[in-house]
Amino acid sequence: MSATQIKVGILGLQGNFLEHMNALSKFNVDSIKVIRKEDLRLIDALIIPGGESTTISTIALSMDLMDSIKALISSKKPVWGTCAGLIMLSEFIDCNSKIKTFGGLSVIVQRNYFGSQLNSAIRTVNIHDKDLGKDQIKAIFIRAPVIKSILNSPLTSIKILGTLESGEIVAVRQGNILATCFHPELSDDDTVFHEYFFKMIKESK
Repeated sequence: MSATQIKVGILGLQGNFLEHMNALSKFNVDSIKVIRKEDLRLIDALIIPGGESTTISTIALSMDLMDSIKALISSKKPVWGTCAGLIMLSEFIDCNSKIKTFGGLSVIVQRNYFGSQLNSAIRTVNIHDKDLGKDQIKAIFIRAPVIKSILNSPLTSIKILGTLESGEIVAVRQGNILATCFHPELSDDDTVFHEYFFKMIKESK
């Protein structure tokens, strides 16, 4: 399957979905904005972008998208969450958050781990999977969450893909789910996570 035969949906309820669409266009990948349940039937994979997780959750509930997206995740189609998208994929949010998530990713996540917008920064991420093709990348963190703990069980297996020098987990994969605390779509010169996601899509076909 070539890149032009892949159709990736980007959840367009709120956040930086346009940046994801622009990033995908560089690979000649067809993408659509997902705002209705019907849109989910047209795609091979879904990206849940960064933004504000509370707002994404509220709009998804109001538009009756929550169960449909949960079903897509359960169907084993590849799903990638970046920043707030990772929060929306997490089973649990630290500090007893009342945000309703799509779930599927067996982790506990902490929102705004690095502080406010003023604490946004480019940080070095150490890569722990040879399939990504690099040992380190520079990644953009904007009001980013962090994965506080992994809820491993005999039924789930989570692969740690990236950590910071200080040890925080910032990128993981669990089966058909890819999750990054940072924003690869904002990096012009490093496409390793997009290429990794495309491999996941091709392997799923």
